[in-house]
Amino acid sequence: MGKYIIHNGTFASASSSVISHTDRSFRFGDGIFETILVANGKMYDFISHLERLKNGLAYFSIELNFGNIEKYCQQLIEKNSLDEGYVRVVISRGNIPENSVGYSPDGAKPYFVIETSEKKLPEFKTISLAISSWRLFYKFPCKTNNSLPYCMALLEASQKGFANALMLDNNDNVCEAATGNVFWVKKGVLHTPHTSLPFIPGTISKKITDLYQGEIQHCICRFNELETADEVFISNVGGIITSVSSIEGVDRRFEDRKVATHLRQVLIDEILKETVS
Repeated sequence: MGKYIIHNGTFASASSSVISHTDRSFRFGDGIFETILVANGKMYDFISHLERLKNGLAYFSIELNFGNIEKYCQQLIEKNSLDEGYVRVVISRGNIPENSVGYSPDGAKPYFVIETSEKKLPEFKTISLAISSWRLFYKFPCKTNNSLPYCMALLEASQKGFANALMLDNNDNVCEAATGNVFWVKKGVLHTPHTSLPFIPGTISKKITDLYQGEIQHCICRFNELETADEVFISNVGGIITSVSSIEGVDRRFEDRKVATHLRQVLIDEILKETVS
């Protein structure tokens, strides 16, 4: 993490205590967040992250004016001398009122915290996926501060010797990975879960569907149908694109990497182009 953070528009030391024990995000996960890729000291595709933040604030009825959020993010990047890494914007509904112990948000005043972390652009890698027993049913428009199902899915995967987890709904339909969106290639057609399914709409996922020049199908697919896929990969800002070699319960290995490798290079090229000085 960088030396400094921004708390409600004001610089503070990253080691300072800016979050109270009465904070609703700390107590209940009552808030949302965004993680934004930084390359060459600039944010990539900030507008998509801003749109998702606005959608999340509206969906969860959190009233917060952060009109200068892009400026604050860039100021923090410069203050922390960040060249490659991430900016994380966390929004909380605020602290619970004095003597309140329940879930009611009455009286809470929303605020935001921005932090940075240094990390090189990720290398292309291949991982295996477990099938998570944690099922998805809520369709949220953004990432929330209550990420317990995803944390538990990753813990469960790790305990079984897998790097990540494929998450399903109650009908065994493929929704997303624990840390990103999922794609698969079958007979030259790129597939991804239908937008009616409960998954978080990713910014890298959106870029893939915008940039891909072949046929894309948004479909409802049981996880065992992936057995006939030629290639599987996941997308997120942390790994850009990560290839999947095997999936728990699917009786085959995925050796093809052509589409994932190509799309990753297209994305890396665009990231560097859009962030070059």
